[in-house]
Amino acid sequence: MFFLVGFSEKLAKQESVKSTMKEKVMDIIKKVDVRAVLISMGIWIALNTSDIYDTAFYDNGKNVMGIKVLHLIVLYSFVRVATYYVLNRNEKHIRHILLWGGIFGIVVSGIFFFVWPGTWSWDDVFIYTSALNYDLNSWQHFLSSIFHIISLQSIPLAGGVICVQILVAAILVGESVVRIAESLPVQGKNRLITEFLLFLPTVSLPVITYLYSGFRMGIYCYFELFYLACVYSAVKKHKKITFLNMVLLIFVTVIVASWRTEGIYYLLFLPVVLLIMRRRKQISVIYAIAVFVLSVVFVSKITYYNNSLIGDNDYSITATIVPLVATVSDENAEIREDELHDIGTVIDLDVIYQHSGYKAEEMFYMGLVKSGYSKDEYNKFMKAYAKIIVRNPAIAIKSMGNMFLQAAGVKIENGRTLQRTVITNTAGGALSLYDNTTAHSKAFLQMKIKGKYPLLGQEIREKAILCLSCTGKDGKVTPAYYICWNLMIPLCLLFACLLFSIWRRKGVLCLVMVSIFVRFVILFATSCAPYMMYYLSVYLLAYFWSIVSVVEHKVETL
Repeated sequence: MFFLVGFSEKLAKQESVKSTMKEKVMDIIKKVDVRAVLISMGIWIALNTSDIYDTAFYDNGKNVMGIKVLHLIVLYSFVRVATYYVLNRNEKHIRHILLWGGIFGIVVSGIFFFVWPGTWSWDDVFIYTSALNYDLNSWQHFLSSIFHIISLQSIPLAGGVICVQILVAAILVGESVVRIAESLPVQGKNRLITEFLLFLPTVSLPVITYLYSGFRMGIYCYFELFYLACVYSAVKKHKKITFLNMVLLIFVTVIVASWRTEGIYYLLFLPVVLLIMRRRKQISVIYAIAVFVLSVVFVSKITYYNNSLIGDNDYSITATIVPLVATVSDENAEIREDELHDIGTVIDLDVIYQHSGYKAEEMFYMGLVKSGYSKDEYNKFMKAYAKIIVRNPAIAIKSMGNMFLQAAGVKIENGRTLQRTVITNTAGGALSLYDNTTAHSKAFLQMKIKGKYPLLGQEIREKAILCLSCTGKDGKVTPAYYICWNLMIPLCLLFACLLFSIWRRKGVLCLVMVSIFVRFVILFATSCAPYMMYYLSVYLLAYFWSIVSVVEHKVETL
């Protein structure tokens, strides 16, 4: 009898939970903005019934219907957000979001006018050409292809992708700056000063230079900024997590954890955040489990699909080549014959021996990685690689440290930076977009899309790009380069703030800062070339959260 009573009570609770979830879902459906639906449908129909796409896309029938539906959903989302901001513009919170998002849009769009159609180079041009064929390319992740396609469906001009990136970044910047300012909290003139200080890193030269490119890091770092701002502000303000908050948290977590490979560590970061929220009774057990499980499932599915598009492990091997080449090339390294054999089944050792003076990245394009290796051979290669690095840590760390110093903009030779950007130190950079000699230039000029050429002429575009990169036409750096493109400055600031926050026992702030250093360590160990873009989010986040740390301390001591 007691068993039946307990069982019936359990069923009643389950039905109650189901009923509550159903009611919340119905509430969300009721909140669908009819005006936003009509406006987005009108835009979508107008674009698809005109011949505007014929001047840009090569319709080969692949992925087209799915893209069209997704485009309509994205249009609705943008219109819905816009109408929300407009209808609530008199609220203080929204006014500040519009203020800083608007200032960001004006500043970044103004500069973009001079560098139109953007700082396109190398890989991002080929992602662009794939997008015009509705192809999902795995090299910069298929999410980049989707972003490019949807952007060009919205603005079918050569600079359309960058226009959408600026719009998205403006929303993310406005939301991030205001969420942090409200959680500190500061009022009146001090609030505007705080928001201004938080805003400054978002328009720093390296960050906006990559925002003008098609590389995913340009927009990805703003998503990462928004993600950490959401987590920090929610915990600091003891804000209750609603159903819509939960959906937003899942969406942003999936973006930051899957779009860049090293972002996967955010799935380990997430449970810690959920436990803190649960301890403060900000989130129910069901919501917490749902956020974690759904995030893991979506990230796993996205990663699996992207790996299936790649088809081999060549890209993952690039993360090993810098320390591996350095170790194999060093005559003092301790390497066993069986390990060398396992390495040699995947890597052409002769390329290393015959080109010892070349960089690991250059060797990769010389055929360093063999084709046709099996999964078993790849697994043995990775095990042998791990053993070699563990046995020769000094050689590996030295090679990775040298790579980092180049990427950080610290190493300068004869007045020229060794740091690789979308602009400098290569014939395939943004400055060569119109020379019609490089592969990426030829591919870009062959596109039929409109708006390919600079709005103010190539000379002005070139000068603007050189100003962004803080370099002269001769390749030598200007004095501004030592400050603007120097990663060591924000890293040292963040490290000092982390130590200070540990001493002050600021748990949530420390957690955010530690997550940034975790990304830095992963990048330090896996970068295959001295590209600033690998560390771009570290650069932005280090400055931003250093400012948060200082302001938080100031507020508490007033």
